Amino acid sequence: MFKNVKKEEITIPAQMSYLIQIREFIEHIGKRYKFSDKVINSFKLVVDEACTNVIRHGYRDIKNGEIQLKAIIRRMSLTIVIIDQGISYDPRQANTPDLAKYVDIGKKGGLGILMMRKLMDDIHYAVTERGNEFRLTKYREEIPDGKVSQLWHSMTMRARYTLISAVLITVTISLIFSVLMYNMNDTVRDETLNMVSGDVKTLADNSIDDIISDQYIPMFEKVRSLHQNNPELINEAFITDTRGRVIARSTLLRETPLGRVYTMPDSAVERDSVQNSVVLNYAINDTTRIYDVYSEIRESISGTGAALGYAHVWIREATLRQIVYERRMVLLLIMLILLMLGYIGSFFLINQVLKSFHSLGDWVRQVVRGTVDQDEIDIDASDEIGEIAQAFNEMTQKFHAAQVNLMEQQKLQKELQVAQEIQQMLLPSDFPRVEGFDIGSYYEAAKEVGGDLFDFVEVDDETVGIVVADVSGKGVPGSLIMTMIRTAIRLESRGNKNPADVLAKVNRFVTDDMKRGMFVTMFYVILDSRNRVIHYASAGHNPMILYRSSTKQTYYLNPSGFPVGIQLPDLKLFDDKIETDSIRLREDDILVLYTDGITEAMNHQRELYREERFLESIRSNGHLDVTEFVKTIKDDLKNFTGGAPQNDDITFVAIKEKMMAGEIIYKTHKQMVELIEQGVRVKDACERLNISQYQYYKYKSIVDEGGLDALRAFLDGQDHIEKKHLSIEVKAKIFDIIRQNPRFGPKKISDLLNTEKYGFVELDQRRIYNELIKMRLNTYTLRKRFLEKGQNKRLKQPGTPLLTMDGKVILNFESSESEVQKRLGTTPPKPVSSPSPSRQEEKKPFVRVIKSASEKEEEKTPPPRPKQVKPEAAQPVAEPKKEEKKAEKAEQTDKTISETVPTTEQLRARAREVRSETLINQYYDACRDDLLALQQHLENIKPQTDNAATVRKMLLILKITTKNPILKKLPEFSQLIQQGVKSLEILAEAADDTDAPVLKKRLRDVLNVLKKENILKAGQSILEQVNTLAVMRKSWYESPAAVPEKNPLDDIRQKLARKKIVHNSELLKKESSGSTKK
Repeated sequence: MFKNVKKEEITIPAQMSYLIQIREFIEHIGKRYKFSDKVINSFKLVVDEACTNVIRHGYRDIKNGEIQLKAIIRRMSLTIVIIDQGISYDPRQANTPDLAKYVDIGKKGGLGILMMRKLMDDIHYAVTERGNEFRLTKYREEIPDGKVSQLWHSMTMRARYTLISAVLITVTISLIFSVLMYNMNDTVRDETLNMVSGDVKTLADNSIDDIISDQYIPMFEKVRSLHQNNPELINEAFITDTRGRVIARSTLLRETPLGRVYTMPDSAVERDSVQNSVVLNYAINDTTRIYDVYSEIRESISGTGAALGYAHVWIREATLRQIVYERRMVLLLIMLILLMLGYIGSFFLINQVLKSFHSLGDWVRQVVRGTVDQDEIDIDASDEIGEIAQAFNEMTQKFHAAQVNLMEQQKLQKELQVAQEIQQMLLPSDFPRVEGFDIGSYYEAAKEVGGDLFDFVEVDDETVGIVVADVSGKGVPGSLIMTMIRTAIRLESRGNKNPADVLAKVNRFVTDDMKRGMFVTMFYVILDSRNRVIHYASAGHNPMILYRSSTKQTYYLNPSGFPVGIQLPDLKLFDDKIETDSIRLREDDILVLYTDGITEAMNHQRELYREERFLESIRSNGHLDVTEFVKTIKDDLKNFTGGAPQNDDITFVAIKEKMMAGEIIYKTHKQMVELIEQGVRVKDACERLNISQYQYYKYKSIVDEGGLDALRAFLDGQDHIEKKHLSIEVKAKIFDIIRQNPRFGPKKISDLLNTEKYGFVELDQRRIYNELIKMRLNTYTLRKRFLEKGQNKRLKQPGTPLLTMDGKVILNFESSESEVQKRLGTTPPKPVSSPSPSRQEEKKPFVRVIKSASEKEEEKTPPPRPKQVKPEAAQPVAEPKKEEKKAEKAEQTDKTISETVPTTEQLRARAREVRSETLINQYYDACRDDLLALQQHLENIKPQTDNAATVRKMLLILKITTKNPILKKLPEFSQLIQQGVKSLEILAEAADDTDAPVLKKRLRDVLNVLKKENILKAGQSILEQVNTLAVMRKSWYESPAAVPEKNPLDDIRQKLARKKIVHNSELLKKESSGSTKK
């Protein structure tokens, strides 16, 4: 009943980077003590959440804190105790969140305690001498036992203890009697032989006078008397002379095998010598063995003198065995009597001991059923039974609370199950059949209800749309948004072959229904099976990967576009930003659409799968068919993660081209020619083959000149992607040239590419110039700044893998752990020397660069287009030396005017150049709980309350966020946060003298400026946001009761005009709405 528990413990520093040790500790416990994966995964999620809260909140203002974990292993349960010395907080006091309300307001986070309650069977919190103790208990579902073990556990306690006592008594008595029985043979033989030896010696001594006097009749009487005294033991008794002649015997001659003369057999073996008698053992015939005990008869009783004869006694071995058997039966009977007495005594003793326990059990069951009140019994806790009864009495008080919690848990589980069933119904169950394309997909949700979406929509009879989306939210809210997006895209995609237009309509359809802070990144692809064209558009999603196995080239295709549902000042900005692109594939080309759950998948060592490993897997398996390709990618991902739980959904769709686009057009045109030769009109033939007359006349001239073979050759030479996009293998070489020679322009880059070092890549300078514009590297200043950000390491485009010059993937250029730490902001990277360290350390002044008119024209006007000789081939043009010389001259003549406020356009350009959206997103993810707390405190600003204390709390929270190491990498963004702190300090000082509605509005204005959406997507730079906060503070001093509704830049323009800092009055004019929009 009571068993010793096993304990293990671990102590770690209270830092995020050490949480992986906790996960490994829990996995070790699970493997060692054979807990199920479900129990261990639940503990990993809950313990990780609890320790994260301890680090973020309990040790917020405490340094060098520690977290101690104790694992208590019982047969049917596992308990993890988390001990810390931080700020105390009892999670049991937290109210259960309303999921419906969370979905309505789009709230993220705040479900950690709910998750703990749902995943754990028991939660207990207490403050002890060791600190805050948080106990989490989970029970085993079942233990795989054998039949004997199952039978044992099915027995009652009385039966178990009775059985155990019976076994102990039986074993003890059996051992004792086994020893006695084992020695029974030797004991009986020794006793018998000793007795018979004495009789033989007596017979020999009494026969001395008879032998000397030759009186045989007395000897016969003595021998017969000895035999009659032990007829069952003695088989034969006789006396012989020295020559062996029998002179006296106990039986008649015909009744014994003993003849007239006794001869000792050669097989006789001397067994012993007892009391001057010798014991021999031999067989007198084939069936009888005997012990022959004899003694010499001499003239003197003392054994001296001449030998007169011998006295013999025969004892059969069968007789000895019979004696042994009889004695053993007696012992066995005694043992059975003792066993019965032991069984009966132990049964009554155990029954008497357990009687009190049974009475206690009956009382507990009656209390649970409600038939007896727990106060109706008087418990005497002076003995052990009373103590147990007292403990049961306390347990019953908690029983009703446990029932309520169980009902709530079942209710939530049912809600999640319904949401999961809805999501599974929304995901496509099979793939559409598209002529010439093979399609495969894989989806895995990180939680019970995921936020990724992939779907197939029928645009028309010969066109299919494929969408892959990632919702910025998991669980039930993400599933609801996914449902809305799926409905909208199916509604808007029918008959529309423009993917950008479809996404724009979807954005207008769902924007008003999505809560602030939630958005969806999408990639929409349209497969036109007749024209063999693929149209695609991206709404802020990961790039689509095209791997061309025939040339070993990889293309990352990602047109511009905002995420769907994001809050923009004007919906038209989404329509203006999103773009549609089109490509044609070659046979065996493979397209991959995916979500960031793949590249950010982590194993137990917290290493990321990364873009490099994903591309390596695509290249290695690109030759397989789609089904095997998807399976291999999935297996590679599983092998890497090793079953580690993922924080994001994993989705990817693979599309493989099975035929050339030119082959379809060639066959269609060939059928057209055959129909026209048969007398069918061109219009009717086009309608019959479902093509346009434009397509027929487009290729008619080629067929008329060189026949159908010329058309095939022309179509095989067409490849849109080669003319429109550069592979990442070529881009890697361009980046390497920029890294080594940032001053080189398109012409010199083109010349270097066409060398042995870079594999003699022939690339037109205009293509290079256009690509530099896309990457914002078209000037020396931009390239130099890009190099400084990359610290002169290997360069690559964001979201793409790092490659060598020969196109091989570099897998271990940076450890994944350091990358994770950078994203979490826990360990800042070590400073690396750069070409201009002073530029990184010093604060950048407000400057405006004045450039010559020729340079401005050079930046806006690309080099002239090369002349086209044939539709499918472009000839290189001469280098525009004049324009390059103008540009170099203009860069050398740049004039910088310090301490000058730049124009709005230049502010926006400079802000886009220096800010990093990735780092800003990491900052907001790390400070998510703090920013949420700011919003909650804002709602507490009410009349007739201590608003000053509330504002001071908000100020303290915002100051804590300034300690995040990510801000060291973003000086402008750090300045914005500091300005926000300064604004809250002013409001805190004046809170008592400010009306609550005015105070609340001013606080909301400050927090709106600091929102991530306004910083990244509002069209303003970070420096403009800093100016906005400064103007706000000025307006507070001028008007303490109200906030002026005017453009903040107007005050700056007026101030500059009064002080005559800027002499060009055109720069200070207000922008018209049209120009601003432009």
